[in-house]
This record gives sequence, C-alpha cells and structure tokens, in this order.
Amino acid sequence: MKKYVMLQAPKENEHDTAPQILIIDNSTAIGKSRVEKLVNQGYRFAGTIETELSESIVRSGICRDRIDRLEAYQSRIREVRQLLGNTLETV
Repeated sequence: MKKYVMLQAPKENEHDTAPQILIIDNSTAIGKSRVEKLVNQGYRFAGTIETELSESIVRSGICRDRIDRLEAYQSRIREVRQLLGNTLETV
C-alpha cells in the first residue's frame, strides 16, 4: 500500500478559490524532503491518500473532469478548423 501526501499551493491572489493540490509520494527521502521544502514555501497539508495505485493514476483520476473538458474543447476546435478549411477551399 502506498501513502501519498496532498499539499495545497498557497493562494496566488485573493480571487484564487482553488489553488493547485500536489500529490507526493513521501515514502522516500526525496519525497519527504520535497514535502518539507513545499511546506516551508507556504503549501498547506490537505490530506493523505492510501492506495495501491501509482501517483500518476491517482492524479489523473482526480483531474478526470478537467481532462474530459479539455478533450471536448480540442474536439470542437478541430471541428471549427475543418469547417473553416472547407469554407476557405470553396472561396
């Protein structure tokens, strides 16, 4: 079982309602020193996750809705480019 620490970035401005949350594997000396460094930079403890999954899978699962929205925007942009390309060819 792996245990990850979640740290929330400090707010960049007063309107920042959801600062980034980092997921860090602190089971190694490098991970522990990274957590220590970030806390000293103003990051706040947001919780822990205990799982068999790798750090990248946990991160992508947490960000899934953003990934889905980004893919939808990219699909729309491709459609617009195709439409514009077809329109310009007929002019």
